[in-house]
Amino acid sequence: MQIAANLLTTFYGVGQGLFCSSHFNFMYREKKSKIYKSYPFVLVYDCGAERSDPIKSRVKDFWDLQLKVYDKKVEIIDLFVLSHFHRDHYSGLKYLIRGNKKLKVAIIPYLSLYEKLVVMLKEYIYLSSFLVSDKELMEDLDFILNPESFFRKKAELLILLKRNKNNSSFLKSGEMGQKRFNFEERDFVDDVKLHLNMDNETKVKIQDSPFCIARFDLWEMCFFYPEDKKLMEESRRFAEELRKVIYNKYKCRDIGDLREVKLDVVGQLVLLFFFFERRKEPFTLTMKDLLDLLKTLDIKGERRNHASIVCFHSPKKDIGNNIRFWINPKPFLRKQKQVDHLYTGDIPFFLLQSILQDLKSLGRDSYLLVQVPHHGSGGKYWEYRNTKMPKLIRGGYWIVSAGIKNNYGHPSEKVFWDILNDKNNGVPVWVNESKNFSKEAMVRWII
Repeated sequence: MQIAANLLTTFYGVGQGLFCSSHFNFMYREKKSKIYKSYPFVLVYDCGAERSDPIKSRVKDFWDLQLKVYDKKVEIIDLFVLSHFHRDHYSGLKYLIRGNKKLKVAIIPYLSLYEKLVVMLKEYIYLSSFLVSDKELMEDLDFILNPESFFRKKAELLILLKRNKNNSSFLKSGEMGQKRFNFEERDFVDDVKLHLNMDNETKVKIQDSPFCIARFDLWEMCFFYPEDKKLMEESRRFAEELRKVIYNKYKCRDIGDLREVKLDVVGQLVLLFFFFERRKEPFTLTMKDLLDLLKTLDIKGERRNHASIVCFHSPKKDIGNNIRFWINPKPFLRKQKQVDHLYTGDIPFFLLQSILQDLKSLGRDSYLLVQVPHHGSGGKYWEYRNTKMPKLIRGGYWIVSAGIKNNYGHPSEKVFWDILNDKNNGVPVWVNESKNFSKEAMVRWII
């Protein structure tokens, strides 16, 4: 039996934001047959930009590309991964899965009620500096507070990835994905449910990080969501102070669950309906009350980026007696023989470092494509205690997705020079509004 996987990965030029897709085409044929059977698979990591115009255009590019790759109209995305709840990573979702378009599996960060409130408030401050309409503002804040409701309508299965202090379960498993090779026409939702021992009726599952799965037991994908102690401490302090406000005003001890969120025309009033102890009762806070609470506690907005899901995917190398790689066009790289991919969202390097070390311990330290964290901003997103990303891994193409005229100083020149000056690494690629960047690869296994 001969098995192959064609892969086309594209980083879309959305400006200040991130939108990435991987189009797979798994193929196999029996020894006596000359006809390959083909099975498509589509993975999308983040879909957002600060501005609406570029992301609308690039979403159209995505669906046009899908039609071209598979030579037929396919309005399904097998797997969507959201790194974190920040507009430049999620704003394109409403265009991506508009109309009849569907998701099979969605993986998003799990946030507690209080974490959602903190993220929502920080996003409100952030969006207030943009010329967004009241409708867009309400949609964004509602998405942050009620992401489960959004994805239940569009995805067959929703995985809420929960933070983990370490990746011990990943290391103990010895390998990612399923342990037995099996190639058959099987729905991806069934793949995931089988791997997680889920029943057929379950639509939403909270899963501890790391979460790993292999499509057709050929291509392994792993998702890490590390715990940031300072971020957790901020949420804890906010929860304690908000409980005090609630108790002083309503003599109720705690919030049970978020029920509904509504905004008035200017977005100044948030109505939060909670369960109080054994009875249901409305509870009203002005936006100013909540913002003043954040200011009093000195909670910084930048820590929203720390809660990012990291995605790693690569072909399985323990199948058959031989595995070969082709990369097109031939890369300007030194001895590049891997097609592994690493997407990092906006995670800081002090959290990413342990993930890279764990992957390295399993022989995963060479990548064809690496998405540089936080739009190539450098600093704590690039190095930690005199260790930089290029010292831990070898990257072929280091992708920086950032706007040409952004106001944040992205990307950092230092990031580009660190990559270029490292003899074991490849080249930096700045993906901006001007054009998309794509890379093709093929893997063949001989069984």
